Amino acid sequence: MVRYVRILRDAKFIISKQVIINGNKAYRYKLASKYSRGASKVEIKTSSKLGKKIVKSLNRKKAHYNRQEPHIKVLRDRIMNMELDYKGAYKWIENNADGLKKLSYITAINHIEDKRFRYASRNRTNKRLDTNLTNLKSELKQFIMGEFVSIDLKNSQPFLFAITIYNIITNIGTYSGCLDSVCVVEAFGVKGIKNVLKFHQNQEKGDMVNFRNYFDATLNGVLYEEFMKCYPKEMERKEAKDMMFAVLFSRNKSYDKQKKAFARVYPFVDEGSKVIES
Repeated sequence: MVRYVRILRDAKFIISKQVIINGNKAYRYKLASKYSRGASKVEIKTSSKLGKKIVKSLNRKKAHYNRQEPHIKVLRDRIMNMELDYKGAYKWIENNADGLKKLSYITAINHIEDKRFRYASRNRTNKRLDTNLTNLKSELKQFIMGEFVSIDLKNSQPFLFAITIYNIITNIGTYSGCLDSVCVVEAFGVKGIKNVLKFHQNQEKGDMVNFRNYFDATLNGVLYEEFMKCYPKEMERKEAKDMMFAVLFSRNKSYDKQKKAFARVYPFVDEGSKVIES
Protein backbone atom coordinates (compact mmCIF):
# COMPACT_ATOMS: atom_id res chain seq x y z
CA MET A 1 0.00 0.00 0.00
CA VAL A 2 2.88 2.37 0.80
CA ARG A 3 4.31 1.84 -2.68
CA TYR A 4 0.98 2.72 -4.32
CA VAL A 5 0.68 5.89 -2.23
CA ARG A 6 4.21 6.91 -3.19
CA ILE A 7 3.43 6.45 -6.88
CA LEU A 8 0.25 8.55 -6.62
CA ARG A 9 2.11 11.24 -4.68
CA ASP A 10 5.09 11.38 -7.06
CA ALA A 11 2.73 11.58 -10.04
CA LYS A 12 0.94 14.46 -8.25
CA PHE A 13 -2.42 12.68 -8.26
CA ILE A 14 -2.59 13.23 -4.50
CA ILE A 15 -1.19 15.91 -2.19
CA SER A 16 0.34 15.04 1.17
CA LYS A 17 0.90 17.03 4.33
CA GLN A 18 2.79 15.95 7.43
CA VAL A 19 0.89 16.36 10.70
CA ILE A 20 1.34 15.43 14.35
CA ILE A 21 -1.38 13.19 15.82
CA ASN A 22 -1.13 12.21 19.48
CA GLY A 23 2.58 13.04 19.43
CA ASN A 24 3.29 10.86 16.38
CA LYS A 25 4.17 11.96 12.86
CA ALA A 26 1.61 11.08 10.22
CA TYR A 27 0.56 12.13 6.74
CA ARG A 28 -2.75 13.41 5.44
CA TYR A 29 -3.61 12.98 1.80
CA LYS A 30 -6.13 14.56 -0.53
CA LEU A 31 -6.85 14.27 -4.22
CA ALA A 32 -5.28 17.00 -6.34
CA SER A 33 -7.87 19.65 -7.22
CA LYS A 34 -7.58 19.15 -11.00
CA TYR A 35 -8.69 15.53 -10.56
CA SER A 36 -11.60 16.26 -8.23
CA ARG A 37 -13.72 18.37 -10.58
CA GLY A 38 -15.78 15.55 -12.00
CA ALA A 39 -16.90 12.01 -11.24
CA SER A 40 -17.30 9.02 -13.53
CA LYS A 41 -18.82 5.63 -12.80
CA VAL A 42 -16.58 2.68 -13.65
CA GLU A 43 -17.88 -0.89 -13.53
CA ILE A 44 -15.60 -3.52 -12.03
CA LYS A 45 -16.44 -7.02 -13.14
CA THR A 46 -16.84 -9.50 -10.29
CA SER A 47 -14.85 -12.03 -12.33
CA SER A 48 -11.76 -9.79 -12.23
CA LYS A 49 -9.09 -10.08 -9.55
CA LEU A 50 -10.10 -6.77 -7.96
CA GLY A 51 -13.79 -7.65 -8.23
CA LYS A 52 -13.28 -10.95 -6.42
CA LYS A 53 -11.43 -9.17 -3.60
CA ILE A 54 -14.25 -6.65 -3.20
CA VAL A 55 -16.92 -9.37 -3.08
CA LYS A 56 -14.86 -11.41 -0.63
CA SER A 57 -14.45 -8.37 1.64
CA LEU A 58 -18.20 -7.64 1.54
CA ASN A 59 -19.09 -11.24 2.40
CA ARG A 60 -16.60 -11.29 5.26
CA LYS A 61 -18.18 -8.17 6.81
CA LYS A 62 -21.62 -9.82 6.69
CA ALA A 63 -20.46 -13.22 7.98
CA HIS A 64 -21.73 -12.63 11.53
CA TYR A 65 -25.04 -10.95 10.69
CA ASN A 66 -26.94 -13.99 11.99
CA ARG A 67 -25.53 -13.32 15.49
CA GLN A 68 -27.07 -9.86 15.74
CA GLU A 69 -29.72 -9.01 18.34
CA PRO A 70 -33.36 -9.43 17.18
CA HIS A 71 -34.08 -5.69 17.02
CA ILE A 72 -30.91 -5.12 14.96
CA LYS A 73 -32.02 -7.83 12.56
CA VAL A 74 -35.36 -6.08 12.09
CA LEU A 75 -33.65 -2.78 11.31
CA ARG A 76 -31.18 -4.51 9.02
CA ASP A 77 -33.95 -6.23 7.06
CA ARG A 78 -35.77 -2.91 6.55
CA ILE A 79 -32.59 -1.27 5.30
CA MET A 80 -31.82 -4.17 2.99
CA ASN A 81 -35.31 -3.97 1.44
CA MET A 82 -35.77 -0.20 1.21
CA GLU A 83 -35.67 1.61 -2.13
CA LEU A 84 -34.76 5.12 -3.21
CA ASP A 85 -35.78 7.37 -6.04
CA TYR A 86 -32.34 6.93 -7.56
CA LYS A 87 -33.07 9.08 -10.60
CA GLY A 88 -34.17 11.95 -8.35
CA ALA A 89 -31.17 11.49 -6.03
CA TYR A 90 -28.64 11.55 -8.85
CA LYS A 91 -30.34 14.61 -10.36
CA TRP A 92 -30.16 16.44 -7.02
CA ILE A 93 -26.45 15.61 -6.73
CA GLU A 94 -25.80 16.83 -10.28
CA ASN A 95 -27.46 20.18 -9.52
CA ASN A 96 -26.18 20.74 -5.98
CA ALA A 97 -22.69 19.25 -5.60
CA ASP A 98 -19.33 19.25 -7.29
CA GLY A 99 -15.79 17.98 -6.77
CA LEU A 100 -15.17 15.54 -3.95
CA LYS A 101 -18.60 16.11 -2.40
CA LYS A 102 -20.25 15.06 -5.64
CA LEU A 103 -18.10 11.94 -5.76
CA SER A 104 -18.92 11.13 -2.13
CA TYR A 105 -22.69 11.57 -2.62
CA ILE A 106 -22.73 9.48 -5.81
CA THR A 107 -20.80 6.71 -4.08
CA ALA A 108 -23.22 6.71 -1.13
CA ILE A 109 -26.27 6.41 -3.41
CA ASN A 110 -24.56 3.83 -5.60
CA HIS A 111 -23.82 1.66 -2.55
CA ILE A 112 -27.52 1.70 -1.67
CA GLU A 113 -28.59 1.00 -5.25
CA ASP A 114 -26.23 -1.99 -5.43
CA LYS A 115 -27.60 -4.09 -2.55
CA ARG A 116 -24.34 -5.99 -2.22
CA PHE A 117 -22.91 -2.85 -0.60
CA ARG A 118 -25.71 -2.35 1.93
CA TYR A 119 -24.75 -2.96 5.53
CA ALA A 120 -26.09 -2.72 9.09
CA SER A 121 -23.68 -3.62 11.86
CA ARG A 122 -22.49 -2.53 15.29
CA ASN A 123 -19.51 -0.21 15.39
CA ARG A 124 -16.84 -1.93 17.49
CA THR A 125 -15.57 1.34 18.96
CA ASN A 126 -18.77 3.01 20.18
CA LYS A 127 -21.39 0.25 19.67
CA ARG A 128 -23.55 2.48 17.43
CA LEU A 129 -25.46 0.90 14.57
CA ASP A 130 -23.74 1.87 11.34
CA THR A 131 -25.75 1.64 8.11
CA ASN A 132 -25.80 3.19 4.65
CA LEU A 133 -28.06 5.86 6.13
CA THR A 134 -25.80 6.80 9.07
CA ASN A 135 -23.76 9.45 7.27
CA LEU A 136 -26.02 9.96 4.26
CA LYS A 137 -26.47 13.67 3.59
CA SER A 138 -29.81 14.78 5.02
CA GLU A 139 -30.97 16.30 1.71
CA LEU A 140 -30.60 12.90 0.04
CA LYS A 141 -32.83 11.17 2.60
CA GLN A 142 -35.88 12.79 1.00
CA PHE A 143 -35.50 10.28 -1.85
CA ILE A 144 -36.12 7.26 0.40
CA MET A 145 -39.34 5.61 -0.76
CA GLY A 146 -41.94 4.22 1.64
CA GLU A 147 -43.50 5.17 4.96
CA PHE A 148 -40.39 6.19 6.88
CA VAL A 149 -40.14 8.93 9.49
CA SER A 150 -36.97 10.83 10.32
CA ILE A 151 -36.41 11.36 14.05
CA ASP A 152 -33.49 13.47 15.24
CA LEU A 153 -33.02 13.65 19.01
CA LYS A 154 -30.84 16.52 20.20
CA ASN A 155 -27.54 15.36 21.77
CA SER A 156 -29.09 11.88 21.99
CA GLN A 157 -25.86 9.91 22.50
CA PRO A 158 -24.55 12.15 25.33
CA PHE A 159 -28.04 12.06 26.88
CA LEU A 160 -28.19 8.24 26.89
CA PHE A 161 -24.74 8.22 28.48
CA ALA A 162 -25.96 10.70 31.12
CA ILE A 163 -29.04 8.58 31.87
CA THR A 164 -26.89 5.50 32.41
CA ILE A 165 -24.49 7.31 34.74
CA TYR A 166 -27.46 8.86 36.58
CA ASN A 167 -28.95 5.41 37.19
CA ILE A 168 -25.69 4.19 38.66
CA ILE A 169 -25.06 7.07 41.07
CA THR A 170 -28.64 7.92 42.10
CA ASN A 171 -31.60 5.71 41.24
CA ILE A 172 -29.76 2.44 41.72
CA GLY A 173 -27.12 3.66 44.11
CA THR A 174 -25.52 0.36 45.10
CA TYR A 175 -23.36 -2.23 43.43
CA SER A 176 -25.95 -4.99 43.90
CA GLY A 177 -28.66 -2.72 42.50
CA CYS A 178 -26.58 -2.02 39.42
CA LEU A 179 -26.27 -5.71 38.66
CA ASP A 180 -30.06 -5.95 38.48
CA SER A 181 -30.04 -3.56 35.52
CA VAL A 182 -29.04 -5.55 32.44
CA CYS A 183 -28.49 -2.50 30.21
CA VAL A 184 -26.13 -0.91 32.75
CA VAL A 185 -24.07 -4.08 33.07
CA GLU A 186 -23.84 -4.41 29.29
CA ALA A 187 -22.80 -0.78 28.94
CA PHE A 188 -20.08 -0.68 31.58
CA GLY A 189 -19.37 -4.21 32.77
CA VAL A 190 -19.08 -5.25 36.40
CA LYS A 191 -15.63 -3.67 36.78
CA GLY A 192 -16.80 -0.42 35.25
CA ILE A 193 -19.78 -0.20 37.63
CA LYS A 194 -17.54 -0.74 40.66
CA ASN A 195 -15.16 1.97 39.45
CA VAL A 196 -17.94 4.50 38.80
CA LEU A 197 -19.51 3.98 42.23
CA LYS A 198 -16.16 4.21 43.99
CA PHE A 199 -15.18 7.32 42.04
CA HIS A 200 -18.54 8.98 42.72
CA GLN A 201 -18.30 8.29 46.46
CA ASN A 202 -14.81 9.80 46.62
CA GLN A 203 -15.86 12.88 44.65
CA GLU A 204 -19.00 13.34 46.74
CA LYS A 205 -16.98 13.47 49.94
CA GLY A 206 -14.91 16.30 48.50
CA ASP A 207 -17.99 18.19 47.31
CA MET A 208 -16.67 18.07 43.73
CA VAL A 209 -19.56 16.48 41.90
CA ASN A 210 -20.71 18.57 38.93
CA PHE A 211 -22.49 15.82 37.03
CA ARG A 212 -25.82 17.61 37.39
CA ASN A 213 -24.66 20.38 35.02
CA TYR A 214 -23.93 17.84 32.29
CA PHE A 215 -27.13 15.90 32.98
CA ASP A 216 -29.37 18.98 32.87
CA ALA A 217 -27.74 20.19 29.64
CA THR A 218 -28.34 16.86 27.87
CA LEU A 219 -31.86 16.57 29.34
CA ASN A 220 -32.79 19.94 27.84
CA GLY A 221 -31.05 19.23 24.54
CA VAL A 222 -28.60 22.11 24.89
CA LEU A 223 -25.34 20.30 25.67
CA TYR A 224 -23.47 21.73 22.68
CA GLU A 225 -24.79 25.24 23.33
CA GLU A 226 -23.84 25.11 27.03
CA PHE A 227 -20.40 23.84 26.15
CA MET A 228 -19.95 26.69 23.65
CA LYS A 229 -20.70 29.22 26.40
CA CYS A 230 -17.89 27.86 28.55
CA TYR A 231 -15.34 27.37 25.76
CA PRO A 232 -12.67 30.13 25.63
CA LYS A 233 -13.19 30.93 21.94
CA GLU A 234 -16.19 31.27 19.64
CA MET A 235 -17.30 28.24 17.64
CA GLU A 236 -20.21 27.03 15.56
CA ARG A 237 -22.63 24.41 16.89
CA LYS A 238 -21.39 21.84 14.36
CA GLU A 239 -17.81 22.40 15.52
CA ALA A 240 -18.89 21.94 19.14
CA LYS A 241 -20.80 18.78 18.23
CA ASP A 242 -17.81 17.34 16.36
CA MET A 243 -15.58 18.09 19.35
CA MET A 244 -18.00 16.48 21.79
CA PHE A 245 -18.30 13.34 19.67
CA ALA A 246 -14.51 13.12 19.44
CA VAL A 247 -14.35 13.31 23.23
CA LEU A 248 -17.23 11.00 24.13
CA PHE A 249 -16.72 8.30 21.50
CA SER A 250 -12.97 7.82 21.35
CA ARG A 251 -10.37 6.11 23.44
CA ASN A 252 -8.76 8.01 26.32
CA LYS A 253 -5.40 8.41 24.59
CA SER A 254 -6.75 10.13 21.49
CA TYR A 255 -8.01 13.71 20.89
CA ASP A 256 -6.02 14.96 23.88
CA LYS A 257 -6.58 18.68 23.14
CA GLN A 258 -10.36 18.27 22.88
CA LYS A 259 -10.50 16.14 26.03
CA LYS A 260 -8.66 18.77 28.05
CA ALA A 261 -11.16 21.39 26.90
CA PHE A 262 -14.05 19.10 27.84
CA ALA A 263 -12.49 18.36 31.24
CA ARG A 264 -12.46 22.06 32.15
CA VAL A 265 -16.23 22.22 31.69
CA TYR A 266 -17.30 18.75 32.87
CA PRO A 267 -14.48 17.36 35.06
CA PHE A 268 -16.63 14.71 36.73
CA VAL A 269 -17.78 13.21 33.42
CA ASP A 270 -14.24 13.34 32.04
CA GLU A 271 -12.68 11.60 35.05
CA GLY A 272 -15.59 9.19 35.31
CA SER A 273 -15.17 8.05 31.72
CA LYS A 274 -11.49 7.34 32.38
CA VAL A 275 -12.45 5.28 35.41
CA ILE A 276 -14.86 3.22 33.31
CA GLU A 277 -12.27 2.44 30.64
CA SER A 278 -9.45 1.66 33.11
